[in-house]
Parts: sequence; structure tokens; C-alpha cells
Amino acid sequence: MKKLILLALTLSFCGTALAKENSEAVFKRDFSDEWPLSFDRAVLTCVPGNGVFVINPMSEIKYPINGIAQGLAKSGRVKAGDLNSVWLDDPDYPGTKKSIGVLLDKGLELCD
Repeated sequence: MKKLILLALTLSFCGTALAKENSEAVFKRDFSDEWPLSFDRAVLTCVPGNGVFVINPMSEIKYPINGIAQGLAKSGRVKAGDLNSVWLDDPDYPGTKKSIGVLLDKGLELCD
């Protein structure tokens, strides 16, 4: 019985490891004033399970932009930086951040 459980766990990890991430480059110029990040270009990626991350291609740091991605980062399954360190403040609403929704929507399209 123990061997069967171990085999099932091993196979489930192999399936996750082989699952493909979908990625796409995005640029500040395409989002105009809606761009919410401190860097001008990024790579959006959807990992298996619908976790959406944005990657700064200059530093190669991955930032979680939805709850699933945040959970993966908190659990240590994905190494990620703190989104707040690169997320721009909204000049129209002091004390708040710009909407990350434009990137989240685009990233979720990659999950389909």
C-alpha cells in the first residue's frame, strides 16, 4: 500500500513538472497610463493551476499578481519577489496602487 501511495505521489509531481507555462511579453507603450509597474516591459506567465506572474526581464524576478500565484510564492513552491516593491502608486488616488487588472486579465488569457 505504501508503495502504491508513493508511486501515485511521484506520478502527480511528474505531471506538474512537465506541465507547460504559457508566457507573453507585454510593454508599457501598449497600456499607456494604465501600466502599473515600475519597469517598462515584462513577461506575463500562467503556471499550471492558473497562477499568474509578471516577470521583470532585466532582473528575472517573478512577481505574483493573483491569489493562486501568491499562494505558490508563500508556500515556497515558486520563488518570487514582493509585488509592492514594483507596483506603482495611483496618482489620482493617494495611498492606493494603480490597478493591476489589465495585466491580470491578460495573464489569465494565457491560462486558457
